[in-house]
Amino acid sequence: MIRLPGVVLLALLAAPPAPARASGDKGSEDAEKAFLEAYRGAGDDEKGRTAAVESLSGADDALKVSILLKKVLPRDDSPSVQAAAVSVLKGVKDAGALKEIGAEAQAKSPWPVRGAAIECLGGNGDPSAVDALRKVLKNDSDAKALAAAAFALAETRAPEAAAEMRKMLEHSAWQVRLGALEYYSVTKDKAYVPLLADRMEGETGRLRREIAEALEAITGKKYGMDAAKWRAYASGGEAAAEAAGQKPGEPAAGGRAVATGVAPVEPRYYGEPIYSDKVVFIIDCSLSMNEEMVVDREALERETGAVVSGGSAAGKGKEEPRDDDVMPIEWWKIRTRMDFAKSQLKFGISTLKKDQRFDVVWFSDSVKTWRGEMVAATRSTKYRAAEWVDALKCEGGTNTWGGLTAALNLVGRGTADENYSRGADTIFFMSDGMPSIGDIKDPDLILASIERIHKVRRVKIHVAHIGPTTLPFMKQIASLTGGKYKFFNARGETK
Repeated sequence: MIRLPGVVLLALLAAPPAPARASGDKGSEDAEKAFLEAYRGAGDDEKGRTAAVESLSGADDALKVSILLKKVLPRDDSPSVQAAAVSVLKGVKDAGALKEIGAEAQAKSPWPVRGAAIECLGGNGDPSAVDALRKVLKNDSDAKALAAAAFALAETRAPEAAAEMRKMLEHSAWQVRLGALEYYSVTKDKAYVPLLADRMEGETGRLRREIAEALEAITGKKYGMDAAKWRAYASGGEAAAEAAGQKPGEPAAGGRAVATGVAPVEPRYYGEPIYSDKVVFIIDCSLSMNEEMVVDREALERETGAVVSGGSAAGKGKEEPRDDDVMPIEWWKIRTRMDFAKSQLKFGISTLKKDQRFDVVWFSDSVKTWRGEMVAATRSTKYRAAEWVDALKCEGGTNTWGGLTAALNLVGRGTADENYSRGADTIFFMSDGMPSIGDIKDPDLILASIERIHKVRRVKIHVAHIGPTTLPFMKQIASLTGGKYKFFNARGETK
């Protein structure tokens, strides 16, 4: 995150005011003066500048556009300021102001400006807003802009965008295809079921699962990732769907073969299925992770679905050996939160299939990555990763932002990164508490940053939280990105 330098701030505030508007001149002048005073007074305080931007919500539409698109967003890329600017601009109704926003959405402006313009047109419903977004899809080649426009059009639910969305469903960038899926999901038109079923066969990992969820949202049916069943349902209803598709116990066409051994084990971590082809695990190694944790075997199996070794303290370790390389959780060895976290991480990594790629991020005061790049989940890499996890030690404070930043760098470095769609699409974040150290410690600013990054990269963050009580901060990290949150208390139970 880049904070606004004081010199740039002064230059911004020294810029001449916008020309007076034909209507409400005095009101516009007063609103602009009040904004500049509040913005100047905030200085380097991001929350103060954000509040100043929010104060423009009742201002003249032309003034909002002039100040935010021409003065603030080109110079201030602070996440909470950007979010506030988008929120204010979403309220614009004036035809001339909307035309100006639409032009900015199609221009080759710096991304903070263009991205905000595209996003604020979403859900507007005005024909000119829909038209501008459709032009982005027709004429642009920037994957970030196409994805943003697709998600914005999904908010409008505009039926006239269907032709453009069909093309976006075939785009090389997964974020663009995800935007198209969002559009089909919210329109809830069953006529699209065959189209999505066909597309399902061309996807793997998270996107294949996202198509299944879109089909479930459209139809209310649950045929998972079985494209044949969905096509049969579209042509012949429920009876046809039940007679089609995979046989019981078989993987879906195009799906992964399950692990061999005494029982099939699908990839999962803290009970959450790992659908992604490219996943990053983040593990908190702060000193508080050394605190005691008591684990109940039955609750552990029930709530996480993990393979657990040892039936009781007296009969520990007596199961038959597995031949599938899955690393069972030795529940009777767990004494601390760190023991619990390590066992879950090693189990999760061991369940990955060879066509999945992964890396691990460790954080406390400092931050380290295991490999610093996505690697294939071969037998040897999984065992090397497990050895690295075993060697981790608890120390220092909780640099939440540092851990997330390291993982997000494996998703794609920056919103203008040429590898925008090539990195991980899913993060599993595990921690036991609130941030206490790092470049950003304020939970609100961390959440604002995550939200803005998600608007561009669309990475999903699942959260596993160990601690004495649930934390809204942890829940929000997951909810802002469409991820799941699971809480484990000191007795190993979940909520």
